[in-house]
Amino acid sequence: MTPGGFLVIHAANEKKNKLQEEEEMTNYSKEELQGDWEFKFVRSVSGAFKKPEELAFVVEEEALSGWKLIEKFDDNRIRFKRPASAKRNDATLPAYIEPYTAPNTVFPRLVWPGAFYLSSLAQSR
Repeated sequence: MTPGGFLVIHAANEKKNKLQEEEEMTNYSKEELQGDWEFKFVRSVSGAFKKPEELAFVVEEEALSGWKLIEKFDDNRIRFKRPASAKRNDATLPAYIEPYTAPNTVFPRLVWPGAFYLSSLAQSR
């Protein structure tokens, strides 16, 4: 196997391991599962959340669309939640605010912003 092929496989395994770790670390309360909540992870390749000013910037910008910081997993991953009803206000947000992606001004340092809907997940079970 070429070194490049090994790196691709290693990166894919690393991504899979981090997603599995997030699944195991993410405990939702009964109220959250029964409620109408949305959850979102924001990820940084560069460890941007180690810097308090970077973390504060992301938290403040996410708050504009109703997201509240739940926890910081590490310097690369943070998790937010908001009531699903907050979607009703999304159309009134400034154009630069994207409720389901990472903040635009930090985005070059962030990858793979992910949002999922626990309400949909809970209903499919």
